[in-house]
Amino acid sequence: MKNLLVFICLLFLISSCSDNPTSVMMEVEPSIPVEKVLLLKEIYRDDILFSSYIFNSDSTLQSSIQYTDGEPNFETAIQYSLDEITSTTTNLASGQISTSRKYSRVSDNQGKREQFNSQGELSTTTIYSFNNDPCGYISTQRIDAFNNLIYETRIDFDDENCSSIFYKNFEGTEEYVEWEYTRIDKFDASNSIILPFFRVKKQHAVIKQIRKTSAGTTSTNLSYDAVFEFNEDDHPTKEIRTYLDGDVEVYTYVYYLNE
Repeated sequence: MKNLLVFICLLFLISSCSDNPTSVMMEVEPSIPVEKVLLLKEIYRDDILFSSYIFNSDSTLQSSIQYTDGEPNFETAIQYSLDEITSTTTNLASGQISTSRKYSRVSDNQGKREQFNSQGELSTTTIYSFNNDPCGYISTQRIDAFNNLIYETRIDFDDENCSSIFYKNFEGTEEYVEWEYTRIDKFDASNSIILPFFRVKKQHAVIKQIRKTSAGTTSTNLSYDAVFEFNEDDHPTKEIRTYLDGDVEVYTYVYYLNE
């Protein structure tokens, strides 16, 4: 489960990481090249290849692969146009498309993500609303294929570390998830793999993450302390996460310069 959560939160910023919104915000001009930095090439978990990334010449993400026990499992390919970004995820074992997403602009302060199933049929649409807060979007609406509202969310950011409270209203009942971060003045490994659709300031490395629910409980399998090793460019090369449930995960990050 943690393998899947890490992949979702590092790569599927692409798919909004809806339970942890602090890393995403819409970019209204996705064709503008991003600043050239070290680009994330591979992530290893406990010395086993976990995910890999390929970038375009303008340093935008071109494709990524998720691995299971070191074997390639899912590949996500990304295409850019003037008005939209499309991501298509393929099951490498079957060769079949498992899901696809289309990102586009609605207005100056709203963006839209349409999600399609393996048959290419629209399943859900998510509308992201934002202001100038650099931490991420401020609310969402999830709509089904028949234009019925599934749920709404709003996000309150608490501090410069982008700690947040994520409120979810479903059929008149509101619950929330609280994310508390402690960061240091070093780069986060995921900076280069965020789609240009999501406008967000360069995030700093998280050395403590605490997740709490409206029931008053702390998610011990998602809350952790982290110890890093960094290269001369202040990018993390190794991360040791110790979770509150006692699990320990070691991540190794490999980069390259896109020249």
